[in-house]
This record gives sequence, structure tokens and C-alpha cells, in this order.
Amino acid sequence: MVTPQTAVDEPVTTPLPETAGTVETFSWAKHWYAVCAAHELDPTRPHAFGLLGKNLVIWKGSNTGRWNCLEDRCPHRAAPLSEGKIWPDGNLCCSYHGWRFDGSGSCKAIPQADSAEQEARAAASPRACAVAYPIQERQGMLFVWGEGGQAAFKEAEQQEPPLCTLTRDAEAQGKEVKELMKHYTRDLPYDYAALVENFLDPAHVPWAHHGVMGSRDDVQFGQFRLHKAGELSASYEESGLVKHTTITYHPPGVLIYELEGQTGDKSNMMFWVTPVAPGRSRVNLHLATAADLPPLFKLLGLVPAWLDHITMRSTVFDGDNVFLAGQDRNLAQHAQHEGATWRDLFYMPTATDTLVAALRKWLDEKGGGGPFGSLRDSSSPASKAAAAAAAAVAQPGREARRHMLDRYSQHTVHCASCRSALQTITVLRNVFAGAAVLAWAACLFPLLLVASSLAGPGHTAAAAAMADTQPALGLAPVLPAAALTAVAALLTKVQARFIFVGYDHAHRRAGAPQRAQVARWVAPSSTSAELIAEGPHIAPNPKPAGEPANFSWSKHWYAVCAAHDVDPTRPLLLTLLGKNLVIWKDSSTGRWSCLEDRCPHRAAPLSEGKIWPDGSLCCSYHGWRFDCQGLCKAIQADSTEQEAKAAAAPRACAVAYPVQERQGMLFVWGEGGQAAFEEARRWEPPLCQLTLETEAEGREVMHVMRHYTRDLPYSYVALVENLVDPAHLPWAHHGVIGNRDQVAYGKSGMRRAGQLSAVHDHFDPFVSLENAVAIVNWHRCKAGFGGMQQGANWGACLASLGR
Repeated sequence: MVTPQTAVDEPVTTPLPETAGTVETFSWAKHWYAVCAAHELDPTRPHAFGLLGKNLVIWKGSNTGRWNCLEDRCPHRAAPLSEGKIWPDGNLCCSYHGWRFDGSGSCKAIPQADSAEQEARAAASPRACAVAYPIQERQGMLFVWGEGGQAAFKEAEQQEPPLCTLTRDAEAQGKEVKELMKHYTRDLPYDYAALVENFLDPAHVPWAHHGVMGSRDDVQFGQFRLHKAGELSASYEESGLVKHTTITYHPPGVLIYELEGQTGDKSNMMFWVTPVAPGRSRVNLHLATAADLPPLFKLLGLVPAWLDHITMRSTVFDGDNVFLAGQDRNLAQHAQHEGATWRDLFYMPTATDTLVAALRKWLDEKGGGGPFGSLRDSSSPASKAAAAAAAAVAQPGREARRHMLDRYSQHTVHCASCRSALQTITVLRNVFAGAAVLAWAACLFPLLLVASSLAGPGHTAAAAAMADTQPALGLAPVLPAAALTAVAALLTKVQARFIFVGYDHAHRRAGAPQRAQVARWVAPSSTSAELIAEGPHIAPNPKPAGEPANFSWSKHWYAVCAAHDVDPTRPLLLTLLGKNLVIWKDSSTGRWSCLEDRCPHRAAPLSEGKIWPDGSLCCSYHGWRFDCQGLCKAIQADSTEQEAKAAAAPRACAVAYPVQERQGMLFVWGEGGQAAFEEARRWEPPLCQLTLETEAEGREVMHVMRHYTRDLPYSYVALVENLVDPAHLPWAHHGVIGNRDQVAYGKSGMRRAGQLSAVHDHFDPFVSLENAVAIVNWHRCKAGFGGMQQGANWGACLASLGR
């Protein structure tokens, strides 16, 4: 049994063996990687595939029956060969100009040649050849070597692909191998390291997959007790059907879960993991056993693969996707802005994180930081991808969430069973929907006929008799029409499960809408801007005595949204000054709280969590809980003593931000930490001055404009610049606010201008924004620009400020 460690900064791990001299860096390219199960691919067409940042194309030669792999680039004009056609002779034809290539990459045809001699001479040139990659089919899986070229084929012959050892040994002994889980393939929108780390971590299962695999309500101390640990393997004690689970990572392409039952029988769950590109990976999943199964388990073989995929496998990966994509985002942001690494951002005080720490250390010390280099190396593909992610990161909205949970492009297009089922269900759904329309028309037609006859001039006793009988006849098809409608609706729901299903960790309701868009008063997010408009007069932030020489953007209050727009039963993600934050309402006190959207354990987004009954925020990845001050209140530990010790460490705390509700609006301070709370108390948020004055006089405030929130796809400066420019209204908003046909000289002329305001003639006071841009105007004055009219010199001013 592994003894819990005494230090709380890192979990107990077996030290990596020291190597005499310089440690040789692991070569990621000189290994086999799994593509997918061979039966999933249509043998009549080529298929695109990504590996180690390279685009490849795979096809089956119709003449040889063997699989071939080339770089997905025609040497003629760099067109993708994956858009081509398999020629009758088994060669791959580029559909751009018809050049054809065999499995070795040799060019076999150039249709644009003037003669057969010219074609033969041009095709024989080395530059006419495509780069070929070693590929083989074993145990029903396709494996591709990590690099191409003639030398790669010789190296690949010396190494076996990562096969399922249980299947190999059972077949050698003449035993039958049973499939306990249908093969599953999925492309994932996060990094290879995050994917492998997740598979090495069984402790997340009852939290991240609550209601699917396990329950967060049943977690107990020591539930995942580490039995023994190796360099990149660990064994855990369990209860129930499984006695021990041993998890082993074999770099670079496979993880094995060896499940030992109470009777000693063993099963293998294989995870073939493939680094596709920086921030993208692929997994192939398979579970097999050679043990004798009870009859109930044998019935699992009768379940079609597509039903298992849409009800279980895809749901499991949906639960992980939002966390791991968020972890990638947090690591990228902190690496670019602060040079921080996983050692700075991860706090792993319990033994359940042993394998995670071992993996990260192995990647740093032997793996060169990962398949694409280290985030600390600014020239590495991983660092460049992280820079792009950090630059593009804003608050993940609905489209970003659909991308993370896109079942269709991540799985369905790669699965033959799901593709076929989706096609069949779509046809059936259209048939039933059409039949329902006809049935309802049959219900309504007799009623319309009777109504027409009653209203006509020739209304007679016969028409009256028809009126008595036709309604009864018209009601006859109602039940079939209702049944057809119900079946069409059911098929529509099943159809959606192949394409996209929302995942809500807070309430665990499949398909529940996720609130992911937040807007601000006039608040800089990162690369975008947000606007909230409520009333005519916004008072500027009152400043302490002595205006600072340099304006500090982070030492101010910013509006989040109207409090009534926030669902108090779930945490809400927001972005402010390039930082991702999470805000929630404490159910025990009714007060709002705000933390950095990063769990100190493994950098998972807290915004995907759940508000616990005691009002604390629970991270749905591993169940760590935090109060309004960011203090850790619960850790999945082996004992209460270990939990208390680990939770008391400063590294266990999340960064808290000041937040308050005033005049129905939520305001968040621009920076977090203990000092920020002291400073925030000295400042008032930017409240509506008119509301303050009116309420002080005992009068009722009339809102002439309904509260409105919107995220905007442009910068904060562009937003503010637009708001101080009333002259654009009749032109940009013709027919909505003003009329361009009625613009006259001096229509919106400036009457007077102050340091932080301007007064215009003939301007609607209800949309006056005289104080909304105090910060930018202040910058303008500090930059030395005098009074201006209609926005003159704004571009020069803002360009000189650099932001």
C-alpha cells in the first residue's frame, strides 16, 4: 500500500529512474499510431487523417486489397489528395489535374503531358513523387508510422504496432476473445497531453461523469486508493466486480486498463491515443476479455454499436471535453502571459494524482515537452498554437461550446455504424413527418369543407345534414396523426444525438441550454468588447484623492450584467480584461461570489461546476469545493486529516475577485486577490447618477429603455469610439434612429466640450452618452490632444496610446 505523502505540494510518486549522462529525448515520429478500426472506413474513397501535425491520406488499393498512406499533398500544385478518387487500377487520382500515385508514392500518370514520352520522363522525376508512410492492418486496427520516406519503411519493419496483448495471448492459446464494448473513435478538441492525463486519472469519473458512470453523491474518502505505482503505471484497489485496476501508459500511443475480477479473470480496455496536431487529438477505445461471461453480458453483443455510442460513449467524452478544452485554454493563457507551466498551475496533494504527475514529469524530462514541443519554447509548434489560442481566447460562447461537443464531426463521420444509422433515421423521420402532415390535413379538410358549404349562398338542408356528419368523420384521423407526429418528434431527438447534445454539469440534464455569453457595461474582454445600456446618465468612477499618473485598467469596477439575467442555480462564465472568471450566487447567504475560472487542482474551468447545497462552488472534474473567498472546503482525499491539511495550503485556494450587486447590476473588480478587496472598498461602482438622485428625492425612476446586454465582435476601443460619435446615427441607423435624408449642416454640431464630456445640439437626451467614455477621453487629454469636433484626431490619439 502506498503511504500518503507528508508534503502537500505534490502527490506521492515513484521517482523516474535516473539515466547516466544526458537523457535521450524521446522520438515521437519513430513509432506506430492508431488511425481507426479498418471496418469504419469506406474502401471506395480516400480518407484524410492528421498525425503529428501532418495531413495524410489513406486509401485501400482495389487491386491489392492493401491499405496505403501518403502525405495529403499532390506534388504538382499542393492540392489535397484526400479529395481525389481511387482509380480502377487501385492508384489514387488527384481530382485537381488527374495525376495518379501508387502506394509507394510513385507518380503513374500526368494527363497534361504532350506525349507518352514526356509523361514518362516527368513522372520519373523524384519531385513527381508523393511522400509515402508505412501503414498496416493488425487486429482489425489501422496503424500508421509517425514519419514518411524510404528510410521510414526500414525503421517501421523493426517495430511492432501497439497491439492488445490480451487478444494476442488469447488467440495464441486458442481462446475466444469477447468484445465487451463496441469500438469507438473520436477526434477531440484538446491537446494530446490533456487526453492522456485524463485517462491516467480514475478519480475524476464520479464527478465528471455523474449519472453516467458513478455518482458524485456516493464518493467516500479513500475510494480510489493507490495500491502500487511504477514509472508510468499504477494499480488501484476497487470493490464490486473488479478487484484491481492497473493503468499503464506505453508512450506514445497506448494506455491499457487491466481489470482483474474477484475470480482472477482479466479484461483489457485499450485506449489508442494519437496526437493529431497542437490542440487536437484522437482516441480509439476497445474493451475485450477472454474470460467466460454470464448470459447477461453475452446479450451486450446484440446491442448495435450506434446505440451504445449515442447513449454511453459519446456522453462520457462530452463530459470530459468541456473540462479538458478549458484546461488547455488556461494553460495556454498563463504560459503566454506569465510563462507559467503545469508545475505552477497544478496543485496535486493526493496520491490519486500520482500518474498525472509522473506523466507530466516524463514529458518534460524525456518527451521534449510533448509531441509538439514545450510551451516554454517560443519556437515550438505547441507554443505557437498556445499563442494563437491565448490571443483568440475570449469567453467561450455558444458556438465554441458546439465545437467542443460536436458529435457529428468528432465521431459520427468516422463511424460506419453511426453514419448508416443516422442516414436511416433521417429518412424515417422525414417519412413520418410527411405522413403526419398529410394526416393532419385529412383531419382539417372535412372541417374546412363544411365551413365553406355553410357560408355559401346555396346552403340547404342537405348541407346542414353534412355539417352534422362531417365533423365526426374529420376527427377519425386525429389519433393516427398524433401518433405519427410523436414518432417524428422521437426520431428527431434520436437524430440530434448523432450531431450535438449539450452537457450540463451543474444539473446533468442532457440537452439543457448552457449559459455561456456574458456582456458588460462598457468592459474590455480580451479581443472583443461588450456593451450594456440601461439609462441616460452614467456617472464616472469616483476617484480617490490624487489622480494616478498612469491609468490602471484593473483597479476599477466593471459591469457584468443585470442580476436578474443570471440563473442563480448555476455558475456563470464571464471574461474581463482577458481573464476568464466564474460568478455564482451563494444559496446559503444570497450573496454573489466571483473566482478565477481555474481550479487550482488541475486548471479545469470552475464555470462547468455545480453550486453545492452549502453555497460553495464545486468543481465537477474532481469535486474540489471553494467558498466566496476562494478557500478550499473539500478535497477528494484518503482521510479527513489529509483533506484538512491539503485544503489549508495556499496553493489549494482559488483567486477571488470583489463583486457586488448595486441598482440591479452586477459589478466585478478588475483584479483579484486579498489586496484587491481592500482597494475595491475605496471605490464606488459606476452607478446611474440619475437613479441615485431621483431615489434620494423620494421619486420613482422611470426606465425609458429596457435593459439590454450584448457581446460584440470588436475591440473595446472601437466600441467606445462609436459611443462618443452621435453623428453616425442617421447614417449607420437610417430608418431606425434618424434619417440620412434629413441630415443638414450643423444638425449634430458640438456646442461645448469638456475634459471628459461633450454637449451636442439636436441630440436625443435619452441616448446621451456624455460620460460613458471617461477613460478614453482621459487618455486623449493625457496624450496632449486639445478639443476636437465630431471625433477628429481620435485615430491619432488611440494609435499613440497603443490600445
